[in-house]
Amino acid sequence: MRDILKVAIEGGTKTRIVYMTRINFKIFDKYAKILLKKQLLTEEKKDSQRYYRITEKGKRILKQIEEILRNIEEN
Repeated sequence: MRDILKVAIEGGTKTRIVYMTRINFKIFDKYAKILLKKQLLTEEKKDSQRYYRITEKGKRILKQIEEILRNIEEN
Protein backbone atom coordinates (compact mmCIF):
# COMPACT_ATOMS: atom_id res chain seq x y z
CA MET A 1 0.00 0.00 0.00
CA ARG A 2 2.90 2.32 0.72
CA ASP A 3 4.12 2.02 -2.86
CA ILE A 4 0.67 2.80 -4.24
CA LEU A 5 0.53 5.95 -2.13
CA LYS A 6 4.02 6.97 -3.24
CA VAL A 7 3.19 6.64 -6.92
CA ALA A 8 -0.17 8.35 -6.40
CA ILE A 9 1.60 11.52 -5.25
CA GLU A 10 1.98 12.42 -8.92
CA GLY A 11 -1.32 10.77 -9.76
CA GLY A 12 -1.96 8.26 -12.48
CA THR A 13 -4.10 5.59 -14.01
CA LYS A 14 -4.43 2.09 -12.64
CA THR A 15 -2.09 0.84 -15.37
CA ARG A 16 0.62 3.37 -14.46
CA ILE A 17 0.39 2.59 -10.75
CA VAL A 18 0.43 -1.18 -11.34
CA TYR A 19 3.46 -0.81 -13.62
CA MET A 20 5.36 1.47 -11.23
CA THR A 21 4.64 -0.64 -8.13
CA ARG A 22 5.13 -3.99 -9.84
CA ILE A 23 1.90 -5.46 -8.51
CA ASN A 24 -0.89 -7.08 -10.49
CA PHE A 25 -4.30 -5.57 -11.21
CA LYS A 26 -6.12 -7.85 -8.78
CA ILE A 27 -3.88 -6.76 -5.89
CA PHE A 28 -4.21 -3.11 -6.92
CA ASP A 29 -8.00 -3.37 -6.89
CA LYS A 30 -7.94 -4.90 -3.41
CA TYR A 31 -5.63 -2.24 -1.95
CA ALA A 32 -7.19 0.69 -3.84
CA LYS A 33 -10.59 -0.23 -2.40
CA ILE A 34 -9.16 -0.01 1.13
CA LEU A 35 -7.23 3.20 0.45
CA LEU A 36 -10.30 4.84 -1.10
CA LYS A 37 -12.51 3.78 1.79
CA LYS A 38 -10.00 5.19 4.31
CA GLN A 39 -9.80 8.40 2.22
CA LEU A 40 -6.07 8.02 1.63
CA LEU A 41 -6.58 7.95 -2.14
CA THR A 42 -9.02 9.69 -4.48
CA GLU A 43 -10.37 8.47 -7.78
CA GLU A 44 -11.62 10.69 -10.57
CA LYS A 45 -12.83 9.96 -14.07
CA LYS A 46 -11.29 11.92 -16.91
CA ASP A 47 -11.55 11.11 -20.61
CA SER A 48 -13.09 7.68 -19.87
CA GLN A 49 -10.13 6.79 -17.62
CA ARG A 50 -9.88 6.65 -13.85
CA TYR A 51 -7.10 8.62 -12.23
CA TYR A 52 -5.87 8.02 -8.71
CA ARG A 53 -4.20 10.60 -6.49
CA ILE A 54 -3.07 10.62 -2.87
CA THR A 55 -5.08 12.80 -0.45
CA GLU A 56 -3.68 15.09 2.23
CA LYS A 57 -4.60 12.44 4.79
CA GLY A 58 -2.76 9.89 2.65
CA LYS A 59 0.32 12.12 2.57
CA ARG A 60 0.34 12.33 6.37
CA ILE A 61 0.00 8.56 6.72
CA LEU A 62 2.71 7.97 4.11
CA LYS A 63 5.06 10.30 5.99
CA GLN A 64 4.42 8.35 9.21
CA ILE A 65 5.05 5.03 7.46
CA GLU A 66 8.33 6.34 6.04
CA GLU A 67 9.42 7.55 9.50
CA ILE A 68 8.66 4.19 11.07
CA LEU A 69 10.60 2.35 8.37
CA ARG A 70 13.58 4.70 8.79
CA ASN A 71 13.58 4.08 12.55
CA ILE A 72 13.43 0.33 12.07
CA GLU A 73 16.32 0.40 9.60
CA GLU A 74 18.47 2.57 11.91
CA ASN A 75 18.25 0.15 14.84
